[in-house]
Amino acid sequence: MKHLERIASLDCFRGIVIALMMFVNCAGGDSHFPHWIGHRGWNDGRQGIGLADVVFPLFIFIMGAGAWLTVRSAKSKGLSDLTIIKQAVLRFVALYLCGTILKCAALGFDQPLSWRILLQWDILQMLAWTGLVTKIFLLTPTWLRCSMIMIAIAWKWYLLGFMTFGEHTTHMWTPQANAQRDIISRFGWFAVAFTQGAGASALCMIGAECARQVFDPQHGEKSRRLLLAAGIAACATAIAWSMAPSPIGMPLSKDFFTSSFIVLNAGIGALLLITLWHVIDHYKLFCFTPLVALGKHALAVYMTAELVWRIALMRWKVSGPDFSEMTMLTGIKAHLGSWMNPMIASWIVVTFYVIAWFIFAHIRENRLRAANNRA
Repeated sequence: MKHLERIASLDCFRGIVIALMMFVNCAGGDSHFPHWIGHRGWNDGRQGIGLADVVFPLFIFIMGAGAWLTVRSAKSKGLSDLTIIKQAVLRFVALYLCGTILKCAALGFDQPLSWRILLQWDILQMLAWTGLVTKIFLLTPTWLRCSMIMIAIAWKWYLLGFMTFGEHTTHMWTPQANAQRDIISRFGWFAVAFTQGAGASALCMIGAECARQVFDPQHGEKSRRLLLAAGIAACATAIAWSMAPSPIGMPLSKDFFTSSFIVLNAGIGALLLITLWHVIDHYKLFCFTPLVALGKHALAVYMTAELVWRIALMRWKVSGPDFSEMTMLTGIKAHLGSWMNPMIASWIVVTFYVIAWFIFAHIRENRLRAANNRA
């Protein structure tokens, strides 16, 4: 393999998650859509998980799968470990700075920006960190990677279930009072990397191991059947774990990135990956070309969509049908809803928003093909 290969099932997986992100961004919190679509958030200390809560962890899982392909490609070209690490660091810096740009877009309307915004974590910053950690550990023996995954999950379990802080004798499932928040408040940026980042890195490395089982020609159908069984077992284990009594129990929580949440999304990721591989790559039952195109241009779509979302749709103000001040997204839904059934209007807006990004990806794909043909 002389070039980094494109695997249709992985691009499709990435496209599904990007499309899901667009959908939940636009539909979450809208009363015309089921409540389970949006983020469950802190949920008054009860935690929980909604459809929107699986988007980010699946991004992390896919980042791990892509990291395995990148390292394998680099190894096939004879690149040294040091060169691979240098490339991983450059990728980390680029993604991290892209995340900082999006953070500026979110905060620049409300507060003066300073250099300290570089120390604030967001989605791309965490993806950059987990990708770097995973690529480094992909250069180590498999037993060490598996050990680090188990250690990270156990660390999150201890931190969130057993570790106490200050005057508190038990863990508190609130955003203001918990051991993880106490550590972050004391140690800042580095604490996030080794609290939230530890769990995210474990999930990313699991994604890499799943990709190895699915895409490596050395692994046959038996390995893939075992992965399918492992995915089902992981989902069942995570659900059972979330129902166990405290402190053994670990609620499903994206905000805390609990151990049960990591295990659940590892199972979901494994099941989706193996299913898409069988449907697209192995049996070639369907092509899913729009999703594949969306997945191939995921970063460009994500950056553009988030800038549009954070600046235009959620910050620009418009006048509603009743002349009240609304965000652009709410105003578009309200004006369309004044002409037709509000539920239908909401579905039309959300559908158009998602389709617009498929068109954006399709245009980029056509331009890329045209450039390659000219070359």
